[in-house]
Amino acid sequence: MCFSFSGLKTSLLYYLRDNPVAEDDSGRMADVVASYQEAIVDALVRKTGKAIGGMKTLVVGGGVSLNSRLRQRLTEYAEKQGIQLLLAEAKYCGDNAAMIAAAAGFGLGIKGDALTECDASPNLRITE
Repeated sequence: MCFSFSGLKTSLLYYLRDNPVAEDDSGRMADVVASYQEAIVDALVRKTGKAIGGMKTLVVGGGVSLNSRLRQRLTEYAEKQGIQLLLAEAKYCGDNAAMIAAAAGFGLGIKGDALTECDASPNLRITE
């Protein structure tokens, strides 16, 4: 099952454009962020429920699976539906973008003018 969050991201963009949050209004920003997170978690749990059909085990991993609210809601869903939920341990939920940024930070990436002359290749290996 494929789905996109582009509409949700665009909705937040428009909301913040039309309802700017002042820098000193951290409480309101916290409400906006919490509501946005809840909308994403709702969508993920709902779509997961549709995708699993009659399966009895759900395995969840990857960077987003470290989100505590998502873990809580998936646990509640699994208990309610009587299915087994296997959540990857936190140490296995690394975000690839963070790993690439770390590698670049250690000087393992391409630098200078060479950056504008290269093509992206998802099969490149990171070496020390």
